[in-house]
Amino acid sequence: FSFDNAIATAMVFLILIYFPIYFNFDFMNPVQNALQDFYITDIVFSQFRNYNNVPKDTNIVVVNIGYQNRAGIAKIINKITPFQPKVLGIDSFFWKEKAPELDSALADALSRVKNLVLVSKVNYDSTRQIFDTLLTSLPKFNKYASTGFANFIVPEKYFRTVRSFPPYQVCNNKIEASFPVKVVELYKPSAVAKMRKKQNNEVEINYRRFLNKYIVIDTKE
Repeated sequence: FSFDNAIATAMVFLILIYFPIYFNFDFMNPVQNALQDFYITDIVFSQFRNYNNVPKDTNIVVVNIGYQNRAGIAKIINKITPFQPKVLGIDSFFWKEKAPELDSALADALSRVKNLVLVSKVNYDSTRQIFDTLLTSLPKFNKYASTGFANFIVPEKYFRTVRSFPPYQVCNNKIEASFPVKVVELYKPSAVAKMRKKQNNEVEINYRRFLNKYIVIDTKE
């Protein structure tokens, strides 16, 4: 790590950010807009962590459901269930009616899962400045599951890497856990005990692994 290089890099970013402001060059606006939302921590994290030394996480198995219809997803669930996973989290909404044979197959498969988490979405009312609506899958699917919100609550103008999230959010006078927190809560409640105290507060995300550090299974497999 070179201190001189760090200073030089910082100076380049400062020049690119403030030069267009003073001279009002429209052609540089895209660069300016991007850098205004740039986090220097993105470089710091990438330089100071050797991802090759991070061990593979064998506790989590990622299954890609691809573009399967509900009957196809049901088949995948029925393949997984006999292995008795501690928790099965499905990051997909089922909020519209489909053909009866598709819906009944999925409902039957979900009913056989011991600890199931489906995603929800907390909607923000900007006028009243509160989270007033919780969106979930249809009741015939949701009745077998716990829920956790999967949407990142960030202003739309931001497009940088999301580096924090609220583990719990009050929505319509009820506390809703985030999707990953609810999954961990069912797997090992003690692991998220401290997060209970951070209701409506942000928790930093410390990215440690790329996708190749997990067991990933595709639909065909």
